[in-house]
Amino acid sequence: MKINYTKMTGTLRSKSSILSLALIYVFIMVVGSTFSWLSAGDALLNPFETGRHATRISEIFKGAEELYPSQEVQKVVQVRNTGTSAALVRVSLSAYLTGFEHDLGRGGSGGIKVYDTPATALDRRFPATWMTGQSRQIGPGAYHYAHAPATASRFGLDVANRTDDLRYFGIVFDVHVYNATTISSKASTIDEYWYFENGWFYYSKALVGENTLTKPLISAVRMNEVVPYSVQGNLFALMVEHQSLVPVADALVEWQAGSDGMSGTGTAHDILMAAIAAVG
Repeated sequence: MKINYTKMTGTLRSKSSILSLALIYVFIMVVGSTFSWLSAGDALLNPFETGRHATRISEIFKGAEELYPSQEVQKVVQVRNTGTSAALVRVSLSAYLTGFEHDLGRGGSGGIKVYDTPATALDRRFPATWMTGQSRQIGPGAYHYAHAPATASRFGLDVANRTDDLRYFGIVFDVHVYNATTISSKASTIDEYWYFENGWFYYSKALVGENTLTKPLISAVRMNEVVPYSVQGNLFALMVEHQSLVPVADALVEWQAGSDGMSGTGTAHDILMAAIAAVG
């Protein structure tokens, strides 16, 4: 049994600072006893370079594109500040899984059916587009047909509680990743950590300075030791998305929008407000 594993990269989203431009213009009028008018003018331009707000996902990926039962593949995910201004960051993890037709009829081998003609090609790079009937080429004149659209879901800290086939895949999180249930166990000396709320992992500290990094969010992807026959030959992808904001309170409103928005009164909001205060 094997799983084809596709590595996905995150998207980038950032905010820009505001350009400050100061102009000073002086106009002097001198009035003499003869009522003649004299004037003088001067201008002073003070240019300011805006800070660059830019972040990106930093990844270490070591492993083959095939994942087997009980196998673990190194995939270290962090976020790097590549700009000059400070940044708050959050990350989401989305998993995709699609299966292919099996030969289960009379005399069938039970393996995946092989066709000699292609259908619409399944593009491994874009798992959100995986659909029933698409084909993947496995050799010259040999194709597998997808039998169902991709199962897609956000991954949180509760992978073991899932009921679909994604429960057979696991993510190895860093030790300092918390949610509402476990945050009380965090030692007070730990000031850099990830907090999960409503589909997003929020980093507890602003990234100040170019090339500063978060602590790792995850370190590996794995497949369970025991998996059902239906998972054989499936295609699995993990997509990592991140967003960043300048560390000012007004900017947090953007992360409160949508069904996966952060609560304006929740723990994640309080953590980010503390990070903003620490930047000053």
